[in-house]
Amino acid sequence: MRRLLFSSLALGLLFTACEPGPVPFGDPDKLLATDVTDIDSTILSYDAGGRLILFERYKPSDNSTSFVKPAYRIDRLIAADFGTSKNDITHKFKTFEYASGGKVLKAYSYEYGLDKYSGYDSLVYNASGHLTAIYVATITGQGASAGLTQKNVFEWDTYYSNIIRKYSIPMRDGTETEDTTVTVYTYDNKVNYIAQQPILFNFQMDEPANALSRNNVLTAITTSGGDSEEISNVYTYDNGDYPISVTTTTKQLHNGAVVITSQKSRKLTYVRL
Repeated sequence: MRRLLFSSLALGLLFTACEPGPVPFGDPDKLLATDVTDIDSTILSYDAGGRLILFERYKPSDNSTSFVKPAYRIDRLIAADFGTSKNDITHKFKTFEYASGGKVLKAYSYEYGLDKYSGYDSLVYNASGHLTAIYVATITGQGASAGLTQKNVFEWDTYYSNIIRKYSIPMRDGTETEDTTVTVYTYDNKVNYIAQQPILFNFQMDEPANALSRNNVLTAITTSGGDSEEISNVYTYDNGDYPISVTTTTKQLHNGAVVITSQKSRKLTYVRL
């Protein structure tokens, strides 16, 4: 269930280098309406005030539909429930804990049909409010408590407000190992629609660079020993500099040689409330 929606909030990586230019600010009234990929489609619904009230995801391969419904307390997202029918969105999907300043401290994930969480993400911020680390904890056995399995550290370009590096460090028995994986990002100078709607990151915290950076990731190159992964994207944009389509190419390399190449695409539409 953890990656049920927005497997692709790991979105948008462009291969074309961008020229320096003004960093755009988004339209606060312009919200994501649909997200259509090669394998599924997602519709987002809002109330009159622009608050997200429902995800609806359809998967043609098995003719299945699933729903996620956010729950709020005084406009703060506190939980989300999951269901396979609009009349039965009653299973826990996510719950959240907040700091006194309003930042999410922990996001708990749940297996379908179970009320006990299966893991959580613990978030750390710097004095400027930028996310600097996520500790990932999972429950690995029946009756076990959640244990830390990974630490992700983020380095920011504070001028453009983009994450430029991620260090992923596996943890074992609460201790960091030496098997660090490094991801380096580059960006366009267009509007990152996900960053305009921070609530979207709360549902899928795997790739903060794609969700929290002001601009859209152009390339993400991940290295670990002799292995590497190169992800790139080609976007098209609307007149407001929002992406409306993206083609993602992923290359897996071993000792510099490409061993696997894959490609996928998506289309995005927006609504103004």
